[in-house]
Amino acid sequence: PCMKEGKTCNIYSCIWETNRKFVAVKLFKSDMQPEDINRELTHVMQLTDSNIVKCLGFTLKEGRKAMILELIEGGSLHTLLSDYGSFN
Repeated sequence: PCMKEGKTCNIYSCIWETNRKFVAVKLFKSDMQPEDINRELTHVMQLTDSNIVKCLGFTLKEGRKAMILELIEGGSLHTLLSDYGSFN
């Protein structure tokens, strides 16, 4: 199911058939510029901090690029901050 619809992509929760784990799939919209997608993929793949969602891979399906991300349960950071305030 679609978890979030955005201007440049939609994010879905899925089961990754390879390891049967839940993941988030960020499916870029077809009108996104390829260089913008490639730039984001490059930056996200380089992130290694344990406090940042990990990129597990990416794929090209039917001409559309998708990023496979670690799925973190519990809602969005925006909702968390709205409900509990800023972290001190």
